[in-house]
This record gives sequence, C-alpha cells and structure tokens, in this order.
Amino acid sequence: MIIIKMSLIIYMYFTTMSNSPISYKVNLLSYSVLAILVSQSITANEKVGTGIQQLPTIILTTEKTDTGYTKSTAKTALPLNISVKETPQSVSVVTRQRIEDQQLKNVTEVAENTTGIIVQKSESNRGNIYSRGFQVDNYQIDGIATPYSTQWSQGEIFSSTDLVDRVEVVRGATGLLTGPGNPSAAINMIRKTANSTEPTANLEVSGGSWNQYHVMGDVANALTEDGSLRGRAVLSYEEGDSFRNKLNKDIFTGLLTAEYDISDRTLLTAGISYQQDDTHSPTWGGLPAVFSNGALIPWSRSTTIAPDWARWETDYTNIFASLRHRFENDWELKASYEYGDRDGHSKLMYLSGAPDPVNGSGVSAGFGQYFTNTTQDTASLQLSGDFNLLDKKHDFALGYQYSNQDFSSDYTPVECSDKATNPWCDVKVSNLFNWDFTDGAQPNWGDRTLYERQNIKQNSFYGVTRWSIAEPLKLILGARLTDYEKSGYGLYTQNYTQQFDHQFIPYAGLVYELTPQLSTYASYTSIFQPQAKKDKNGQYLDPVEGNNYELGIKGSFLDERLNASAAVFKIEQDNYGIKTGEKVNFGQGDEDVYKAIDGSSSEGFEVEVSGRILPQWNITAGYSQFNLEDVDGKKIDPDRPNKTANLFTSYDFTQQFAPLTVGAGLRWQNATHFSVTGGEIKQDSYALIDVMGRYQISPEVALQMNVRNLTDKKSYNISSNQLNFNEPRNVNMMLSYKF
Repeated sequence: MIIIKMSLIIYMYFTTMSNSPISYKVNLLSYSVLAILVSQSITANEKVGTGIQQLPTIILTTEKTDTGYTKSTAKTALPLNISVKETPQSVSVVTRQRIEDQQLKNVTEVAENTTGIIVQKSESNRGNIYSRGFQVDNYQIDGIATPYSTQWSQGEIFSSTDLVDRVEVVRGATGLLTGPGNPSAAINMIRKTANSTEPTANLEVSGGSWNQYHVMGDVANALTEDGSLRGRAVLSYEEGDSFRNKLNKDIFTGLLTAEYDISDRTLLTAGISYQQDDTHSPTWGGLPAVFSNGALIPWSRSTTIAPDWARWETDYTNIFASLRHRFENDWELKASYEYGDRDGHSKLMYLSGAPDPVNGSGVSAGFGQYFTNTTQDTASLQLSGDFNLLDKKHDFALGYQYSNQDFSSDYTPVECSDKATNPWCDVKVSNLFNWDFTDGAQPNWGDRTLYERQNIKQNSFYGVTRWSIAEPLKLILGARLTDYEKSGYGLYTQNYTQQFDHQFIPYAGLVYELTPQLSTYASYTSIFQPQAKKDKNGQYLDPVEGNNYELGIKGSFLDERLNASAAVFKIEQDNYGIKTGEKVNFGQGDEDVYKAIDGSSSEGFEVEVSGRILPQWNITAGYSQFNLEDVDGKKIDPDRPNKTANLFTSYDFTQQFAPLTVGAGLRWQNATHFSVTGGEIKQDSYALIDVMGRYQISPEVALQMNVRNLTDKKSYNISSNQLNFNEPRNVNMMLSYKF
C-alpha cells in the first residue's frame, strides 16, 4: 500500500508539471501538502496495524452522505436548514456520483445535462447558459457569487469538475440570496471539503477521442492524531486536441483545503484553488453561417477559422476562508471571505460577412489582442437558527453580503497602411473558399493601450423566516435590500456610473405538506437586473424589473433517496432588452443594438425525477417547456429551444452476474429558427444519446468507458450569422483507483 501511495505522488508530479513559473510554485506547494497527507495516511495505517497506539474516537457533525443521483438538502435557494422537498422553488442537484458516471468533465457539461438548462456555444471556448428563456448570470462557488463575463472570459470558472463535490441549480429568480440577476437560474458549484478523518484517495487516468488525456489525484486525511485538523489536496492535468482542426488545450487544476475543529462547536475552513487554461488556435466567433443568398454553407465540422498563432491563456486563483460556530441553543453564526483573481491574454481572429456562393467574396477578417484582469473581494456574515413562538417552531436567517469587483482590459491595436480609413485594419477576403486563413502571419501589433476599466460594488442585507402557521402549513417571508453601483470608463467609453440604492427584493413562499412524502408550494419574488445592453446611442438600457411566480408539487421517497417535482411558472418583465437587428461600432467592432420592451413574459412548466429507485438503479429525468413572448405575443429569441428533455439512468449488475454498471441517457431539444442574412435557417429537433459502462476490477480499481453522441448526430448553433457545431461522437476510457 505504501508503494502504491508513493507511486501516486510521483506519477502526478511528472504528469502535471508545467513550464509556467506560477504553475511551478503552485505545484510545489500542492505536492508538499499531498506528501503530508499521504504520509499521515501511512502513519495512521502503521499504528493501527501494529497495535502500538489506537486513535481516539472523533465525532463530527456533517451532512447526510448522499451517494445516488440526488441530495436531500440544498441551500442555494434559501439559507434555511430545510430539505429540497420543503423549498418552494425548482431545485436540481447534480451529485458527485452522477458526475463520475457520465464523466462530466466541466460545469458546462453539467449544465447541458440539467433539467431546464440550455447551453449555446458561440465559439470554441465560450458560450451562454440559459434557463426559462433568460441568460444565467448568477454563478456561485460555495454559495458566494463569482464574476463571469461572456465577453471577456473563456469559461475558466467552468473548466473542471475535479474540484467539485456537486452542483446545485435553482431555476427561476434567486434574488433573495444573489441580489440582481435574471429570473433564469443560479448555478452553485460546491467544492470538495476536507471532512475525512481517515486516509482516502482517488486516482483517475483517462484518454479519449482527439488525443485527449486527463490525470487526477484526490487525497484526504487527518493531519493530527485526534482528527481535529484535516486536509485535502486535488490536482489534475488535462490536455488534448479537438474535433476542430488545430485546436489544442492544456488545463491544470489544483485545490488545497483544510478544516480545523477549534472546538466541538467551532469549525475553521480555509483553502486555495488554482486553474490555468492554455488554448492554442481557439476560434473567435464561428464559421460564416450562410451564403449571401441565405443558404446554409455546408461546412465540415472540423473546419476552423483560427490561425496557428491564435492563443487564449487564463489563470484563475481563489483564496477562501470561513468560520462557523454553533451555539448551545443550536443557532449558527457563519462568516466567510473569498478573494478571486483572474488574468487573461488572448490573440484572436474572426470572420464576418456572408460570402457570395460563386466567387466567395464578401467576408472580412478582424484581429484582436487583449489583456484582462478581474479581482473580487467578497465577504458575508449569516446568523441562522430556530425559535419557538405560540408553541410552534419557526426558522430564521439574517445575513449581510459585500462584494467589490474590479475589471481592467488593455489591447494592442493592429497597425496597417490604411488605418485612417480602416481603424481596425480588417482584411478583405477575396475568396473565402481558396483563402488559407489558418496559416496566415500575425498582424502587426501596436503598443499596449488602455481599453476599459470597470468597478462593481454591492452591499446587501437579507432576512428570511419560515413560519409554522399550522402543522402541515409553512409560510416563508423574506427580503433583500441592495445598494448597487457600477462605474467605469474606456478608450471608447466616457466615464459612466450606474447607481441603484436601496433596491428592495421581496420573497414569499407557502409550503403545504400533503403527506410525509408529498408537499405542494407557491412562491413569489421580484426581479431587478442592471443591463449591459446598449441602445443605438451607446447608452445602457434601464434595469430590468418584474415578478417571478411559481406553483409546484414535490415528493421525497424511499428514505429521501428519490426526489420528484413538477412546477409551473410565470415571469413578467419590463425594460427587457431585445435585439433590433442593427449593428453599431462603439469601439470594439460591430455590436448588436438593443431596445427595451415592456410586457415580456415567460410561462412554462418543468418536471423532474432523480435519485435511486433500487439500491442498484439510479435515474435522473426531466422535461422543460416555456414560451418567451413580448407584449404582442411575438416569440422572443426563437434561436434557442423552448422544449428540452434529459434522461440518464445506470444499473449495477453486481448482484445479478458481474461487477458491471451500465448506463444510458439522452438530451433532446425541439426545433430552432435562426435569423440570418437573406432569411431564416431552421434546425429540426434532435436527440443526442450517451452511454457508459464500468467494470469493477477489484474493490479499489475500476475501468470505465463513456460514449457521447453515440449516433454522431450533427447539430449546431447560429448567432449573429456565425455557426458553431456541437461535438461529434467521442469516446473516453478511464481507469480509477480508490481507497
């Protein structure tokens, strides 16, 4: 056993070492902690084995262990100690078991497999996530909001599930805990924690289509003999090509975290995570979607517009700490702090226009090199507990949240002979079909220049109480008060300030317990969301305001191992920004122009079941449907599906004939209509089928195979006349070792 553990360290060292100085420092620290953890494991085993010393019994208060496809509790919607069944909103939990069964490598893939969530890729590295017709803009790590901008980020906060224990998704407006945001969903990535007092480890090595390889080590153990100090280290490295020509990625991910029991009622948690993404030949936008006559261009899925010199590098560091104290009356006080720092450097090329079907003219190539940095300080304080009033028990939570986010971007302009008349030095493509745009030389970059500076501050107080009106009836009342300020300036932007003080966001929910297994509910909250959309004059639109209503029924069965829910919802919005079809250059190339409309609404329903039907049978299935319309009943954003379904189920045949687990699933969406130059393109409804199989070689070792898009269905997204293909069929094989 000692040899295996030491081999694990050596193997990870040589497979994850990077040439970057930053990576070297992180790796050095990571492997030091990893070595300590493993050495503690060895020491503990030796002492128990020889009988020289027996460790004292440690009693820890932890959450209930959930090993299937559901979880009994989730706090992303409300800061109360209540179950998913008692929460008056639609909640999905993608557990660690499901992540491993489906081999969901990043949080984007998790979203693609979650009920009511739509992912639309806009290029090789970026895309948008939607729910109930609206873009998801509330992302959290351990319940703390983390900044994410599709304009400047390549998705590094979604890069790896190796750090994640589970992902919680709350659909609808979540303003009570997240503040400003769309009534779409909140996606909360829950980190792995150092909660093990016994030596545990998980090593995974995998390889698959397009020369993709991945290695991950996850080690946890007590760092003191009494188990009061515990540590965990997670390290992973991924590299590989893509179905797109030239595209290549290297991703390093690390997490170091520790927990310390200051007393039997006080817990200190601290840690650091680091992610480094290096993408070679990424695309900026997609392929020109149609000819000038509106006909779809028959591209191969492997075609790329990215030149050899294109690059996108990001580094993302998070430092976090929390202190939790439980008083003798079982009230809890929790203080949290998190610091995030993201650096990015990109050199990219894009194509715009619709080529002539005969001579290939009508397309231009543009270039950009940008340097970005985002930092955020976030602090929170929360008091929660229960109290008795009129012979009934009630639940209460009160909290404060503060965040300060600074963003900066610089760029290097392109120099050319006709810069006076062509300020962005775009290159006219004489014939798209015989132009070798992937091997061209880099443009002549100028000096690094300030592009944009931005600051966003938020101060918020919230409170919520769950009142026991009668034995089966609970009333939840809460509110949030937020001060929001966004300011900035830039090369093409005058100084601006968006300030909204004392924004009041109410919350109300009613839950009626029909039986110990079934409950029905109703909930309401308001919507407030400052917009980054601009009108034709380059001015930001006023904030979106509105209301979110939901009715539903939930069930929890088989000792809370199986959850089921059905909900109907209605969302009303004013000042909702929609595209006018115009494009204006505000200094960063052509941008879509928006106008605000009143009376937009989304109505629909969702059903979901997830969990363990039998000890050997797990399942998750869901269906979502909505209509997003303006005040005149005209459909908004028809380029996104409004009907989706997902299914994944797995069965363990160990008791029947062999230590074999097999699984299968599908992801379905209805037809979509894309507005393009010269008319409209319709994509019929389609389904993508995924399968998996895992053979348990021994209690510690397993071999697993996953096939995504089994039938090799060809599908795509189109946005702003640019087309992006979804992944073809791909296979991944993984060997895992756990003890």
